Amino acid sequence: MIADPILVARGATVSLAVDMPGLEVTAQGVALAAGGSGHVIPVINPSSHEIVQAVVDGPDHAHVLPGSMPTRGDNANPYYDLAGRQP
Repeated sequence: MIADPILVARGATVSLAVDMPGLEVTAQGVALAAGGSGHVIPVINPSSHEIVQAVVDGPDHAHVLPGSMPTRGDNANPYYDLAGRQP
C-alpha cells in the first residue's frame, strides 16, 4: 500500500483559511501533526493559543472545518512547545 504524500509536516507554519458565504479569512498557524491531502490535522494559532481542526488541501495549506470550535492550548497540551510557548 502506498501512503499519501505528506503536504504539511508537524511543526510547519500553515496558511489557514476559513470560508464563509461571501468571505474568506486567512491566518497563520502551526501544524500539530503531519498530514496529506484530505487529512484532518490540529493546528494552533501561536497568538491566541487556540487549536482548530483543519483539512489539508495543499503544501502547508489547510481549511478550517466548518463548525470547528477552537480549543485552548495550555501547559497540559503535548503540542505546547510547538507553538513557541514555554512552561
